Amino acid sequence: MVDQFFKLPARYWAFAALAFCLSMALATAIVLNLHIYQQQVQQRQSLALAELHAQGLQDNLVHAFSVADALAGVVRYTRGQFTDFENFSSELLHNFPNVFLIALAPGGVVELIAPLAGNEANLGRDLFADPQTSRDAWFAVDNESLTVTAGVKLADGRDVIVGRTPVYLEDSEERQFWGLVSVLVDVDTLRQATELQHLQEQGFGYQLLRHRPHTDDYEIVVSNKPALASGYVTARFELLNSRWQLRVEHYSDNELPLLAIRLFLGLLISLLLAYLVLSLLRVRWQREYLEHEIKQRTADIEQGRQRTEAIIRAIPDLLFEMDHEGTYLGFYSRPERLEVPFSDLRGRRVEQVMAPDSAASVMRALAEAEQAGWSSGQRLQLPTDRGQRWFELSVARKPGSLPPVFVVLSRDVTQRIEAEQTARDNLARYQAQVAAANTGAWEFDAHTNTLRCNAEYFALMGLDPEQLTEAQRKDIWYLWVRLIHPDDQQRAVRRFVRYMRDQSLDLYEHQLRVRHADGHWVWLLVRGRYITSAEGQRSGRFVGTVMDFNDQVAATERLRLTTRAFEQSTDGFLITDAEQRILMVNQGFTRITGYPEADVLGRNPSILSSGRHDRAFYLRMWQEIEEQGQWQGEVWNRRKDGSLYPEWLTISRLLDEQGRVSHYLAVISDITQHKQDEERIHKLAYYDLLTGLPNRSLLEQRGLLAFGLAARHRTQLALLYIDLDNFKNVNDSLGHDVGDTLLIVLAQRLQSILRDEDTLARSGGDEFLLLLPDVDANGASHVAERILHLLADPMEAKGHELVVTGSIGIAMCPDDGEDLASLHTKADIAMYRAKALGRNAFSFFTPALQTHYVRTLEIENALRRALELGQMSLHFQPQHELANGRLIGFEALLRWQHPELGQVSPVEFIPIAENSGLILPIGDWVLAEAMAQLGRWYAAGHRHLSMAINLSAAQFQAPDLAEQVAGLLREHGLPAGSIELELTETIAMQDPDEAIRIMQQLHQQGIS
Repeated sequence: MVDQFFKLPARYWAFAALAFCLSMALATAIVLNLHIYQQQVQQRQSLALAELHAQGLQDNLVHAFSVADALAGVVRYTRGQFTDFENFSSELLHNFPNVFLIALAPGGVVELIAPLAGNEANLGRDLFADPQTSRDAWFAVDNESLTVTAGVKLADGRDVIVGRTPVYLEDSEERQFWGLVSVLVDVDTLRQATELQHLQEQGFGYQLLRHRPHTDDYEIVVSNKPALASGYVTARFELLNSRWQLRVEHYSDNELPLLAIRLFLGLLISLLLAYLVLSLLRVRWQREYLEHEIKQRTADIEQGRQRTEAIIRAIPDLLFEMDHEGTYLGFYSRPERLEVPFSDLRGRRVEQVMAPDSAASVMRALAEAEQAGWSSGQRLQLPTDRGQRWFELSVARKPGSLPPVFVVLSRDVTQRIEAEQTARDNLARYQAQVAAANTGAWEFDAHTNTLRCNAEYFALMGLDPEQLTEAQRKDIWYLWVRLIHPDDQQRAVRRFVRYMRDQSLDLYEHQLRVRHADGHWVWLLVRGRYITSAEGQRSGRFVGTVMDFNDQVAATERLRLTTRAFEQSTDGFLITDAEQRILMVNQGFTRITGYPEADVLGRNPSILSSGRHDRAFYLRMWQEIEEQGQWQGEVWNRRKDGSLYPEWLTISRLLDEQGRVSHYLAVISDITQHKQDEERIHKLAYYDLLTGLPNRSLLEQRGLLAFGLAARHRTQLALLYIDLDNFKNVNDSLGHDVGDTLLIVLAQRLQSILRDEDTLARSGGDEFLLLLPDVDANGASHVAERILHLLADPMEAKGHELVVTGSIGIAMCPDDGEDLASLHTKADIAMYRAKALGRNAFSFFTPALQTHYVRTLEIENALRRALELGQMSLHFQPQHELANGRLIGFEALLRWQHPELGQVSPVEFIPIAENSGLILPIGDWVLAEAMAQLGRWYAAGHRHLSMAINLSAAQFQAPDLAEQVAGLLREHGLPAGSIELELTETIAMQDPDEAIRIMQQLHQQGIS
């Protein structure tokens, strides 16, 4: 019955659908009108309820914020001196439970808060400076009235509604702004208000909003839903100087279910009416359908008969009917297709009309069809008027025929057999060509996902197909994917899959690396294409070739590396033709010369010529290129901006296959930095970094030349050794920066009085050497006097005006020596002689000076081990009281007995010890030995004796002198008054303050 409904004509279904739609539209209209009416009633009720509760909220907030006016009145009354704020505010909070917090802010800064507990963080809050409150605070001041602000967050995170009243103090003369009175209502407390709680309990959604005058929009103060539906009602009310809204939405859980039930009932009624209409139409349709079926079946039988006859006649093959013995029973094809009339064949057997081999093939086909019901593929060859033709038999047994009768289809397949033979010949020829080209061939069947490869393919991979299983020889993963290099595998597979998915008719080509059986990687070029039919339709087979691509990849890589080296080289490359026309330059050439490639192509390299090299230079260069094939050397060229630069140029001649010049290659290296580095190294090696004067090395080089010239021309030469007097005091007192500046100024002054052939060198510290060629003693003394005069003039150094003096020693060549080392030694001796004369003087070297300084050097060297070898001793000179001659003490006197020098006088060796720094260990030894001897005398009972000990300047200036003396006194059990330390006036005058400090430390210990 259901099937009959689905067989009904479309117009019947249209009638039923129309009935359903009309009835459903009527039912829907009735249900929706009823629903809208109920919603309108509910909305009017909601609006009345919203207005009622809005009035209640308005009264509640007005009552709460009236506290602000009361507080403002008290502030005005007390003239801002509100002393009983805590008690007064507590009373207000008790009487106004909706008020959460009260605050007074003189000048806008919160100073008083009630209640204070838990709200201390809000003290000191500047309402005019706080970004959250400044705008509303200024708004209240501008309106001079109570202003209500919502959305304010306290320091503890609490949301509040704030009422702020500006307070002005008035007197007879002026009206002065005092500050703000703030009353805070907790939003959570407001949410628990009777009006809002009542809306919540009755199932209403609500939002209480305040109008923001600054942005002309509304902000939500309290709500029980984040968003209301579009059907909410709004009750508006004014609160002081702000507008408020109470939006109420009535939501009921049973509205939608009730509406759905009503619509479902309308749907059921509409479906019932449509079903009744469809049932009536079905009865009518059944009658018409039976009549139509009878006519259609009759026409189909006739049409089938005609179609079968036409098909049989259209088949180009011969169609026979035979029995199981091979007897011809009927023929159903066109008669002209037979070589003889069928009447000559009817009733005869096949062995009677054809050769035995052919007849045997027909009988095998009949026997197979008798067993299986079907046979195909049997072929036989028959003679015809067109020569020998091949036929293929398809035999089918007629169902239910006894004895069995067969329908035999005989198809002429001569052309197909010939085409197959041609294809086999072509395939054999193609395989021979591929094998001769050493190219692997493959065929991939997308339907079976199998891969077939020829022997050359396996040879390229180093594989032996005889050692592979049948499954491995056809497995695309085993023969291809697993062998691809990991870096190429994903890209190769993705490209192959994309080509097959797109079914492109373009040539597939890809280069990849494959692992050879011996482990090395082989570059292969893989090409392939879909096999298509004559009509261009793609088959499921994909054929291609594989070629060894190693040599091409290596050549490409070499070319790429060469190109990259050419383009990225820091050197410049320039290639010309045989006529020296520029063909190519690289980026290095552009960077060095400033010429882009477009500016130099086709031009001669002579555009770079600087003009520094003459024509003979270039003739020699090109002669060497032609003779030796290459030239290299240093050349000065000109950049595009006109600046000159040095370069190291290498030019090579390139020959073609016939040995003729085809190109010239020039490699350019900018050696500007190298030249600068050489100059810098030369300066570091031969010049003083501070003053820029020649150093000792350069002086020695110039000295060799000067001494050679002096010997050749029999002239004199002078060396001046200049040492600044007491220069160490400048560094110690003013710092090394001032000292360095002073040396620079001094060097500049000295150079100003010298000749071009003179050499002034700084040998170190405050010492200078001046080499004066072709100068006698008079000239040398004249230069020395000028130098001392120059030093006498004040010099400016880092804001200090300084005067220094110098001591100059002079040695002459050839009288004092004939080389720089000899003159340096003797000038040094003469310089010390000048210092001994009182400094700020010059002195010539004499042989007597050398004898003196040789003696000084011997004493200094011997003095260094005198203590270690026990050559020092103390002599004790007794001291007597003049009145009675009583022995009261001794003075310790140092003596030195050297095995070779003999008894050396203290007058001679003490100054040398002081100058060499050896006086400190010698003085410490004298102090310790003298006090040890006094201790031994004390131990023997001579406690009335004292010991006088001389101290050197270096010893006296030692920072631990007092501690050293005190330690020796304790060690030997001596009283402080038993020793006397003797100083010279010179020691005390060198640094009076420090001398006084040390003497006070010694006096405090009882030492005189």
